[in-house]
Amino acid sequence: MPAPFGVVGLSHRTAPLEVRSRVTIPPDAIPDFLALAKANDVPECVVLSTCNRTEIYYSGTEAEVVRTLLAGYAEVPLEELRPFLYEKGCVCAACHLFRVTSGLDSAVLGETEIVAQIKEAWRSGTTGPVLDLLFQRGLETSKRIRTETELCRNVTSTGSLAVREAEHRIGSLKDRRSLVLGAGKIAERVVRELRSRESCDVRIVNRTFSKADLLADKPGFEAVPFDFLHAELLEADVVFATVAATAPILSRELIGQLSEARQGRPLVVIDLGVPPNVENGSLAIGIDVVNLDEITAGCAENSERRMAAIPFALEILEEELGRFGAALTERAAAPTIRALIARGEAIRSRNVEWAKERLEGLTEREIRVVEEMARRMMIGLLEAPIDSLKGELAGHEHRAVVERLFLLDGGPSDR
Repeated sequence: MPAPFGVVGLSHRTAPLEVRSRVTIPPDAIPDFLALAKANDVPECVVLSTCNRTEIYYSGTEAEVVRTLLAGYAEVPLEELRPFLYEKGCVCAACHLFRVTSGLDSAVLGETEIVAQIKEAWRSGTTGPVLDLLFQRGLETSKRIRTETELCRNVTSTGSLAVREAEHRIGSLKDRRSLVLGAGKIAERVVRELRSRESCDVRIVNRTFSKADLLADKPGFEAVPFDFLHAELLEADVVFATVAATAPILSRELIGQLSEARQGRPLVVIDLGVPPNVENGSLAIGIDVVNLDEITAGCAENSERRMAAIPFALEILEEELGRFGAALTERAAAPTIRALIARGEAIRSRNVEWAKERLEGLTEREIRVVEEMARRMMIGLLEAPIDSLKGELAGHEHRAVVERLFLLDGGPSDR
């Protein structure tokens, strides 16, 4: 019997950027993957695909089915992908999601950007009672950890890390020209950070000009049509590449041409794309390419205060896992409990009528006493089995025993 739910995926902890890039599922491809999962009898499925992880949360099927679907989608042989994948079921899967939502599993400890990404993944997924409960409790856990501990205080965003890396390599950006490629969420964070640094010469290039124009809403920020990308690359001092594309935007050939045309004038390219926006192996004189893993690996954001908050965060996580387990067990037992109560109510009702037929002349008060006595007897008899069905050790086998003992499969019962 398959586990009630689980997760199959890979992340910055298990796979290098090159591997993650091959498995990433862009937002516009998620509906196709969900349709593929449904066609392969996966009743509930949520896809979480970010810069640092691609994870498939599922219910009602085997992990091997999901692994095969993911490898097939990525067009990577499963045996080649398998060493980088992790698989977690039931409580371990819940613990993993709770850690992810809380920033405990992030490259930058306590980062908060993941919360919006998880909410969007949940909203876009094909969910039912199991995954809805899982993600609801995961986000509640995240909220508690973020409000009750110091884990997420003053955490640096991806945009801030990117700008800081650029400053580390070429100095202040105030009198430099910055070029932002893309106009999505990551580009927004970079632009927001550049504004806070008082950068006054920023160009934003995107295939959809109107989106770039929305970001260029301050003096010194200018949207540029995509056709002028090459010219802007020649003039820029730093490029923040944030495009969500399946193929590189900056090819090896283009990087070589830029190096030659710039005649050795330095250019820093901060590549935040997954897959990378710069083609792998693009080496040229004067062009310094920094990818996402290099930025987060050099991050000193895991401050003592946030590190000290980890034990407190884990205590909250353990509490919430207990609550989730109890809720999951109670939900799984609900049909059996309803059937048990219905059987008890049917027996109670028949026996009350039997007593009323044989006790002639009962007053209204006496009838109510008989009915209440029968109700109390029913509750007393059913209380223990119902509590056991809600208990943390109750499973499918336990429910099956109760169903057989109380003839909940539709068989005859004594009066």
